[in-house]
Amino acid sequence: MESHAHCLFLLGFTLSILQGVNYSQIAPYFPSMAENDKFISTTKIGLITGSFDFSDFLTAFILASFMSDQNQKNFFCVGGLIAACSSVLFGVMDWSIGGTPYVLVCFFVRFVMGIGASMVWSTASLLMVTLLPNSSDRVTSLTESSIGLGIAFGPPIGSSLFAIGGFAAPSFILGALQFFIAVLCNDLLAQSD
Repeated sequence: MESHAHCLFLLGFTLSILQGVNYSQIAPYFPSMAENDKFISTTKIGLITGSFDFSDFLTAFILASFMSDQNQKNFFCVGGLIAACSSVLFGVMDWSIGGTPYVLVCFFVRFVMGIGASMVWSTASLLMVTLLPNSSDRVTSLTESSIGLGIAFGPPIGSSLFAIGGFAAPSFILGALQFFIAVLCNDLLAQSD
């Protein structure tokens, strides 16, 4: 049981890191691509990138009203799946037309991505502490640190994947990884009940 909990912790830790990477990975390439290829103003680009933070902020308050010991596992896994799917959708945005439709769809996709990340981040510490109660202080600090770690590594990972495969590569690869880890977490959490 202890190794099962440690495996779940590593997967949860990784999923939290990936949420941070997903948040910040667009910083090196999206602003210039949106401005030059889609003719989007800097203000609108800021609204698109900021929509993630705005939805993260709103969702955290809403989750506090609905979260309980019984549903935190569901919130964690569903949040990972929502963020993964919206990450893949964001990768498709390069193939859309520019202008107002592009701005609205990008804003919406990043907003939904922020909801998924908030669901993961809001439940990760609680869930991991219940899995490893004897190491609650260490688990909490590592889980919270994973967010900052992901945000710090996002731009170099995003720019590297962008250099290799273009606009869609970072979103597709990160989305696929998040989806796979969220499904694994869901299976392992179902076994732990």
